[in-house]
Amino acid sequence: MREFTDQELVRREKAKELEAKGIKPFGFRFDVTSNSKIIKDEHINQSKEELEEVKDYVVIAGRIMTKRRK
Repeated sequence: MREFTDQELVRREKAKELEAKGIKPFGFRFDVTSNSKIIKDEHINQSKEELEEVKDYVVIAGRIMTKRRK
């Protein structure tokens, strides 16, 4: 069995503390049903008005790369 580094030990301890508070440290599982390229390709020729009428339901995942404040 390998030894954990100090950083790994700290991370594991923080995860245990979150679990003790009832917080799942790694979030919840969800199944992705689409991605931004597919959505864009399917709706590229629609106007703003047409898009407002679309009732598609998709699940996507990603990262927030930039957050701009006013």
